Amino acid sequence: MILENELTRKIILFNLFAIVVLVMLYRNIDLVMVLISIIFVLITIIIIAYKKHSIRNAVEDNRIKRE
Repeated sequence: MILENELTRKIILFNLFAIVVLVMLYRNIDLVMVLISIIFVLITIIIIAYKKHSIRNAVEDNRIKRE
C-alpha cells in the first residue's frame, strides 16, 4: 500500500507539473488545452481509484476463500 500511495503521488505530481510547464510555455494558453489537461488528470485519478478498489476486492476475496 505504501508503494501504491507513492506511485499515486508521483503520477498526480507529474500531471500537475506537466500542466504548469504548459502554462509557462504558452502564457496565452487556449482554454481547450487547459480543459484537456484537467480531463487527463481526472482520468488518471479515476484509473488509480479503480485499481485500488479492485485490489481491495481481491484482498477481500482471498480472506473469504481462506475462511
